[in-house]
Amino acid sequence: MAKLSESLFQSIRDFGKQDPTQPARRLAQASPYRQVGTTDPLARRVGSLFGNLGVDTSYMQTAPERIAAANEGLDMSTLEGQQQAIANEMQQVVDPQARRALGLRMMELNKLKQAQAEAAIKKEQEAEQELATGQLVLSLNEEFKDPITADLVRTGAITPQQGNARRVEYQKSAAASKAGLDGQLARLRGLGLKDNPLYKQVESGDYANVSDTAFAKVAQTVLDAEQEQQLREALIKQEKPDLIEQLDLGLITPSEIGNVLREPESTTSYSNKKRMLKDNKVVWVADVQAPNQDEFSGYLDPKTKTWIPVEAGDVKEIPSEAAKKVSDITSSDRANAAVYLSKNPDYEDLSPEDQLDLQFKFAFKVQDLIDKKEVDTAEEAYTKAFNEYSALIEGDWWSRKLWYNAKLTKPKSVSKDATAYLNEATQGS
Repeated sequence: MAKLSESLFQSIRDFGKQDPTQPARRLAQASPYRQVGTTDPLARRVGSLFGNLGVDTSYMQTAPERIAAANEGLDMSTLEGQQQAIANEMQQVVDPQARRALGLRMMELNKLKQAQAEAAIKKEQEAEQELATGQLVLSLNEEFKDPITADLVRTGAITPQQGNARRVEYQKSAAASKAGLDGQLARLRGLGLKDNPLYKQVESGDYANVSDTAFAKVAQTVLDAEQEQQLREALIKQEKPDLIEQLDLGLITPSEIGNVLREPESTTSYSNKKRMLKDNKVVWVADVQAPNQDEFSGYLDPKTKTWIPVEAGDVKEIPSEAAKKVSDITSSDRANAAVYLSKNPDYEDLSPEDQLDLQFKFAFKVQDLIDKKEVDTAEEAYTKAFNEYSALIEGDWWSRKLWYNAKLTKPKSVSKDATAYLNEATQGS
């Protein structure tokens, strides 16, 4: 048997290896990757043959090939896929600068991943907040018949926390009302309203037949009126006539004051403002100067709290004799009217606009009774006005009540001929 030389075994062991002096080997040494596998064509062909026979020849793969094999199946559109690809490459890279670059890239992906996670959490929180806000708005609207506060929450005029605080107070009052007269009185005492006229009315059983939510609304209305008066006095001391005017106009509510004070002052101005009738309801009409707009005559929509252009024929003058009484009606007067009107269960189901108009009618009627000396006390005036609820609710009450033979004046943009107006009023009556 022929003896195999040691040189032959060495040749077999070195099969596929490249000579360091060869150009290809020198180029490989410049690569940032580990020097593994082989690129020798003959060796790879032999390896392929062995591979076909089931022999593991992965040891012949170069670093880039091993990276490609490890990355196979990765979703490179995801941050996770990109991070895994970098980790796979790091296993084969030995060059310090290349490893540093990969490390920096991994840090960037980690930041992006963290940002995505935070964005996902924020989105989930916003979705939860939106759902909670929607439920709050629905509760204020449906359960407590308070679309005004509901709209303030929905539009962002007040925060959900502020809106929920109001709902909590409603819930407390409604829960107290379920306990009957004693519960109602205890709640009013807890709100500091024992000295308010409402306390005596409740004590005498005037609100025995109203719903628990209606009682909650009444209690909150009275509380709001007292707080508004305190707020008004504070604004006077702070010399904030613009905010007082906005309160008077109904552009803002007391609960919005804090938010308004943190915002830039409104640049919308109005002059010649007065109360007039539109669709047989009392509205504010004024000459309005809004930013980037020509001055226009408009009425204040009580629902949207925005000034809407109005034509001369769309509003009717309140004769001067009656206009004085209407203009003298304050938010406190309307609050008192709301308290009395709430004794009627039907009042709770009216729209905010109809409730506001009914408050004006009621307050006007009270003052009219007092001025004409048809009653001896204010309490008697309120009672008599309430007894005329069915008449006050009628849509043409203003046109039947007001005197059309008074001198007519209007804001400059909506003035019209007095004779034509009197003819129209006479025909309408």
